[in-house]
Amino acid sequence: MKLYIFRCSSSRSILGITNQIKGQNLPETFCENGSWSKFKEIDLNKGDNQRIGLAPNDTILKAIEENGYYINKHKVKFEIK
Repeated sequence: MKLYIFRCSSSRSILGITNQIKGQNLPETFCENGSWSKFKEIDLNKGDNQRIGLAPNDTILKAIEENGYYINKHKVKFEIK
């Protein structure tokens, strides 16, 4: 699944992940006093070994299926393995 990762301009440790190329479905409430800006685009599928921050792929994909987005609020270095 093609996913788009956005960073919050007011808190760079907050990432929004969505399948919407412009990120229009990312809630403003998670990026207070800032705006979402596109950071990266990735392909992520169930069973892949990639990790985004601390979240397992299945957690991210399930949230996107249910809500249309996933918000990562952890202060971790962004890394795809």
